[in-house]
Amino acid sequence: MNEIIKLPGNSICVDCDAKNPDWASINLGVLVCLTCSGSHRHLGVHISQVRSLKLDTECWQGELLKYMCSIGNNAFNRAWEKNCPAHIIHPDEYPYNPSVRENYITQKYLYRRFLRREASDGDNDSPNSNNSNNNSNNSNNNPNNSTCATPASADISEGMVLKHSPTNVIKPWQNRFLKFKTTPHGNVLEYYKQNPASSSNSPQGAVDLNGSEAEIVTGTDKDHQHCFSIVTSSESEHSGRTFEFSVGSAKETVKWVEAVRKHSGQISKLSSKNSGPPVMCSMEMSRLNLKRKAIAGIEQEEIIMQGELLHRAAYTFGGFYSRWGLLTKEALFVFEAEGELGKCVCVLPTHGAHVDKNPFSYEGVEKLGRGAFGLLTALSHNVFDAQTEDSKIDWVAALTSNITVITIGK
Repeated sequence: MNEIIKLPGNSICVDCDAKNPDWASINLGVLVCLTCSGSHRHLGVHISQVRSLKLDTECWQGELLKYMCSIGNNAFNRAWEKNCPAHIIHPDEYPYNPSVRENYITQKYLYRRFLRREASDGDNDSPNSNNSNNNSNNSNNNPNNSTCATPASADISEGMVLKHSPTNVIKPWQNRFLKFKTTPHGNVLEYYKQNPASSSNSPQGAVDLNGSEAEIVTGTDKDHQHCFSIVTSSESEHSGRTFEFSVGSAKETVKWVEAVRKHSGQISKLSSKNSGPPVMCSMEMSRLNLKRKAIAGIEQEEIIMQGELLHRAAYTFGGFYSRWGLLTKEALFVFEAEGELGKCVCVLPTHGAHVDKNPFSYEGVEKLGRGAFGLLTALSHNVFDAQTEDSKIDWVAALTSNITVITIGK
């Protein structure tokens, strides 16, 4: 176990900054603290399988020990937190708020949101750019110009809340409908008496979000426990005024604060994880060596299966590239085209990988075809479309039979 603990980043939890984590997700290859391990269990064993470093001592040997020693928390988060939006609330900012932790871990692992860039990041490598090799005749190859892959309900854009009015002694909390709006002078949060979509009412007012700060606050009474505040800039029209709102659940509070921060440009507290220069883990080194092998040439007898695949990498969710897949016992190699084996796009080692027969379909993305399947490794998530259901069955069967399963114990 000392070998696992000594890996870069393993002295703190992979999801928060808790020191000396003594629990592990054995399929992801990372260490987590006791509190985060509970959130991992809620995700389900198909996403994270939790074991104790101290209690489950018999399992830390053989293939599992080798696998755990090949990754490390720092290398894992370089992939899984690479594109974490600045407005996302990290567990360290509110360490005693379980909803913040649950929200962060759910977005990180269930939706895999931080693996990919948002549409606003301007992905120049999208399948619709001039650099892609897609087949324009295939509808799956050119869905739209957006690479946004936001999971359902990831960010709130509008909704009904209770707004606190300190001057109203009789009824200090009143129903208001909030809606974000972009104006020539910046983003604002308008509030209405009721949903403007169902009535023609005008806004009661607007909160200037330029330079504002949103925070989760403790409720004032038992009927208003889940609250958040927005403190406007001293240079704004409201000159440092505090607006307070109440919602129905702690989860909603987190979502509203993240949404306000997204529109105001407020940067959430950064984690201290991944401090210092990156150190390549043994899995990354193995992947690099496999890519070099692919460029040098793969022997015909090593090939288990090959064929055309539509490929959607984690950082370009929203569109597919036309690629050539080639499967060996070691990895699934993805090339730009058949015969161009010197142009290896990526290498996905099958050691400890997981085949997703029904990959998650993100909101804002063209619906996946019947030939879609995913391949999830500790350091990447890729979705493929074999274009037909029969071809998908063949690829899934070939991958499943050649994946090296990480066994517990000897």
